[in-house]
Amino acid sequence: MQSLRRLQVAWPLTNAACTGFVVMSAGDAAAQLAAGATQIDRSRNLIASSFNGCASPCFFRWYRLMDWIAPGTALRTLVPKVLCSQIFTTGMTNPCFISWCNAFEELSRTGAAADWAAVRARTVEQLRRELPHIYGSSMIFWLPVTSANYAFVPEHLRILWVSSCAVLWGGFVSFVAHRDPESGPGSKHS
Repeated sequence: MQSLRRLQVAWPLTNAACTGFVVMSAGDAAAQLAAGATQIDRSRNLIASSFNGCASPCFFRWYRLMDWIAPGTALRTLVPKVLCSQIFTTGMTNPCFISWCNAFEELSRTGAAADWAAVRARTVEQLRRELPHIYGSSMIFWLPVTSANYAFVPEHLRILWVSSCAVLWGGFVSFVAHRDPESGPGSKHS
């Protein structure tokens, strides 16, 4: 862990990006295998991992900002920090993840011939249908994770901790993003 701390000090954003990418890649591969896949979908793995790798430096900066605004772990500083993080990060991350997956999966399938109007329509429909369910689930999952992150996890291990938890969350959101619209919330089958 000392080497991780030294890397964070020397190259904090690069370290956050690499940590986020590697942890999500390993976790997504494990999640695919646990779900019964006989072969890892490398495209899906790369897309989820690249999102996490790109988002992790933003989260690193966010955690530092929250610690600067509300330093410490006393309950009176922890609660606003956690709630602010939950509202801001949930509000942005979930729709961005679904949009990222739809766009890059289309690119990986079709390349330059991508039908961006169809991708946009599919993404808008998924967000309309799925976001209320994702936001509710997100609150249940991320409130304790974020609380533990600010209360107990040293700064140099925060991206590792959150990325490890994001594997579980990413598996859930990936399931939702790839779920048949007929079986999702708001469908005639639910």
